[in-house]
Amino acid sequence: MLQAVETTPAQDGGKVWFIDVIGDKSPIDKRHLLSSVLWNLTQVYTAMIKDLKNNQFGSHNYQTSLANSAIGLLKTPHIPDDIWAQFQAVRDRIISGEITVPADYDASTLHALLAGQ
Repeated sequence: MLQAVETTPAQDGGKVWFIDVIGDKSPIDKRHLLSSVLWNLTQVYTAMIKDLKNNQFGSHNYQTSLANSAIGLLKTPHIPDDIWAQFQAVRDRIISGEITVPADYDASTLHALLAGQ
């Protein structure tokens, strides 16, 4: 994916930006990585280990969310501070419940959501 954005111009001839998933590829980025979805599963694994030790593993789901910092976005030098501040404000509104992000797990529901239906 990184090679594709490094070697292919945008349709308007400009730069192509890349938003990665599950990790920080900054060390190998050649100035095309805009951000990345980060997973920090320390709390989840800690809860799983505790439940294993207490014979309670499998008795409930383990949540990943913005609120417990298990999911987040990578701040890179390519994101201006004012844009990052706006992102953080929206993140805070999602965590507080002011903005609701639907949890739809099937493709047809997701496609309808993206199409505005």
